[in-house]
Amino acid sequence: MAQPSGASDHAGSTQLIRFCHDLRQYVSAGVLLSQMPNDDKLDEDVRRRLDLIHQQFSHVADLISTMAGDFTPRRWDLDLVRLVDDCVRVVQLNHDVSVEVYMDRRALAHGDPVLLRRAVINVLDNAARAVGQSGTVTVRIGGNGEESWVEISDDGPGFGQIEGGTGHGLSIVNAAVRASHGRLEILSGPGPGTSLRITLPTRATTKQAS
Repeated sequence: MAQPSGASDHAGSTQLIRFCHDLRQYVSAGVLLSQMPNDDKLDEDVRRRLDLIHQQFSHVADLISTMAGDFTPRRWDLDLVRLVDDCVRVVQLNHDVSVEVYMDRRALAHGDPVLLRRAVINVLDNAARAVGQSGTVTVRIGGNGEESWVEISDDGPGFGQIEGGTGHGLSIVNAAVRASHGRLEILSGPGPGTSLRITLPTRATTKQAS
């Protein structure tokens, strides 16, 4: 006998929470093992790699918290340039792709770093898969004092035309951006090349709205 839809969903959620709990133990061990030692014996390149590994384990730990249901979105003051730089480094580890980053100024935003990092990585991953090894992903970061934005463009076949996509990428990005009181815009498409812009409030804008 088939389970009712509600019972099936509950069983799936329970299984996911248990999986996240088990996975968290391994990730926590990775965070501890990759902590930077307090000495100068490491080669500089090794030190940079270890620091990147530590960052990734820490980000995975944050994502596990979101999936396990014990996470509440938090809106903090963020250096958008630094957040995007972290995301670009992750995507370039997984894709042999050219990424050009342009910034008008030091862009500050007010949002949840875990959710926004997930959103930016999703968009960058889609763009990298769209352009392949022969194309270029362009990232522009800017702001006007009231809002800051990240615009990601590719010269590939266009959003939604990527092989191997799950179809859930845009909904994940939109939900993450909205949780930070931002908005997502598709500026071009569906033809060759796509530009997506994530716009976020600054701290001053958030205070005025509260």
